[in-house]
Amino acid sequence: MNKVNRAMIVAPCALLCGVFSATYAQQTIFNVPSTDVLDKGKVYGEVDASFKPADSDAINKFSSFVPRVVVGAGSNVEVGLNITGNIQPGADSTTLVPAIKWKPYQGENNGVAIVVGYHVFIPVRNRAYNAGN
Repeated sequence: MNKVNRAMIVAPCALLCGVFSATYAQQTIFNVPSTDVLDKGKVYGEVDASFKPADSDAINKFSSFVPRVVVGAGSNVEVGLNITGNIQPGADSTTLVPAIKWKPYQGENNGVAIVVGYHVFIPVRNRAYNAGN
């Protein structure tokens, strides 16, 4: 199934989920680290969005949005930027999180790959700290 066909299925489903907001369910999403590295010049973007009402009064008040973009830099390196801390209710604690990932080894025949990476957390709104990793 190509990307256009997937979009034609996923978009209406997402819209329907918003229409039936009185429906209750639990869902957990895991972002599992991968040894995949984008090719030079390739770009990947995503937004993780969560709506987690604790009770009926909070249904329109609690949300979390984490946009990210990753760019392939070549030589098995990719760089990215996450923007975390966009959470309601309360004051956002927006944090820029630049990241880098390098894959120094890809065993074609043995199925083993090695990646190393690093994040730096730089708060820009409602700081509780100056920077960290």
